[in-house]
Amino acid sequence: MNQDSSGGSNAEMELFDWPSLDNYGFEDLGLSTPLGHSIFGMEVDTNLAFPYFGGGLGGGGPMPRATSYLVEDIPCGVPPAADDGLQKPCRPLLQEDETSSSTRENSRSPSEPATESANLLQTFYRLSVPSAVPGFSDDDLVSHYFNNVCTLYSCFDSDLNPFRTLVAEQWMDCKTTRLSIESMSVGHLANFYPHMASLGLAKRSQAWLSLQHDLQLLREGKQDTDRVLLCLLLQGLSSTWHQASNLGLQYLFVARGMIQTRLQQHGRMASHDKSSRNDNFFLDALLHWEMLASFVDPVPLLSLPGLKCPSLPIPGRQEGGVSPHPWTGVASTLHFILAEVGRILRRHRYVASPNLDARRKEHLRSADEEWAAKLEGALVGAEMCEVEDVLDYGDARTPKIDLVRMARAYRYVGLLELYAHFPSLLQERVGNRTLPKDLIFLSMATDTMGYASDVDLRLTGIATHILDSIKPVSIISAACRLLPLVLLSLASQLRLPDSTMDSQQYDEMIEARYFLEARMLTLSRKYAQRSVLQMMEIVKEVWSRLDSGTSGAHWMDVAHDRSWLTMFG
Repeated sequence: MNQDSSGGSNAEMELFDWPSLDNYGFEDLGLSTPLGHSIFGMEVDTNLAFPYFGGGLGGGGPMPRATSYLVEDIPCGVPPAADDGLQKPCRPLLQEDETSSSTRENSRSPSEPATESANLLQTFYRLSVPSAVPGFSDDDLVSHYFNNVCTLYSCFDSDLNPFRTLVAEQWMDCKTTRLSIESMSVGHLANFYPHMASLGLAKRSQAWLSLQHDLQLLREGKQDTDRVLLCLLLQGLSSTWHQASNLGLQYLFVARGMIQTRLQQHGRMASHDKSSRNDNFFLDALLHWEMLASFVDPVPLLSLPGLKCPSLPIPGRQEGGVSPHPWTGVASTLHFILAEVGRILRRHRYVASPNLDARRKEHLRSADEEWAAKLEGALVGAEMCEVEDVLDYGDARTPKIDLVRMARAYRYVGLLELYAHFPSLLQERVGNRTLPKDLIFLSMATDTMGYASDVDLRLTGIATHILDSIKPVSIISAACRLLPLVLLSLASQLRLPDSTMDSQQYDEMIEARYFLEARMLTLSRKYAQRSVLQMMEIVKEVWSRLDSGTSGAHWMDVAHDRSWLTMFG
């Protein structure tokens, strides 16, 4: 895939080239959601905090609806503004009497039916002339955020979701918050109305400029820290919605500095009278954000230079239950461990550089091996929460078991990545029979089942185990937001057996690849698709390298070699 990152108009409107698929065909009408309705045809919960519903945080009146256009008022090929009902097909305006219409009908050229079909398909694919399409007002975009985007941006959604409640509290009197959610709405709507991509870039620029003003006020002590942090979270991880290669690291660096200052001022932030009531939300959000960035940050931090590896807390079951976080779910500690794993993988690429001094290489490799062993021990010893440990969060579409499944998947993804880069850790666990109970089957393998080594066999076994564990997570569940990184990691280990003698293993791998690809394609229809399509390109190249025996078949190698970096979540 050729991607222009120059930032010009062509880059803003870039489309991903995908074999045998229509670029605009990823969505169906069930996912092209009218304003005022939730995704997948589910009714909007009017009890949620929402500024336009009576009783919501923002007040009073009914939610404004998009302007209703009569079919006769709309030129052929131009889709109407989002509305509740299905629209009738466009037809030409009747400007002549019935006789002339009949004469024209009889004299219609053979090419006209094709033109009519083209117009209908243009409407279906949302390809109509942008200047003639009824637009979305700013209020429409705010509505779209609360009805659709808020759910997509979180792994659960209810009045316990800070991305709903905090935004609802401040969007009306905070310009930056409003511009941020408008930008996110346009980024999502561009899935279905491609001509809106340039508007999304413009909205994002406006939100960024407004954020700069807020940061200046914050330095002068005239702006609330939590407001600025929330806007950074909104704008930062949605940067890839507008352009896949825009990692949004500048937002992370600002948020990182603010959190570091707060940590230094408040110690471990255990004092409730000093710390913000939203501290847990922001701290866990930074854990997730740092975890995603650790795989793509061009300057990975060194492995605790001059210090011994710290002792790691073994994740355990919390007394009093677990209240889920919209980004980390029920596994915040695992996100910290995965962030450290990501740093190790980035340093692994750096250490492999031929320009690095041999002594320096050995020092860095030794430090990373020691730290990797500690991380692996923490993951193996982790006591995962059960469904009964999860406090009720009021989202019927996202069962508690889905969040538990995703937490377990993240745990095993961490082990999978460590074992792939440090196979001696896996061999030691197999030899000592100290693997987690869900992976004990790896110790019972009696042959390599067509693979070149037992390490390849066991890595593939871990990958298929993780894949089987997440299959029950429905695409309707908000927990799907945690899937992209998991799927990307699994793709690197779904290798076909070297020997074709074992047809059952071969068929199982083909089926696993098919499921993974289908799930990623479905995610590209549900979420802002640019970053997900970028990930699909990576997966295709990974499998191509695996099947041809080419080196560098790990997903991170492909992403960096081909400059296909994006935020993988």
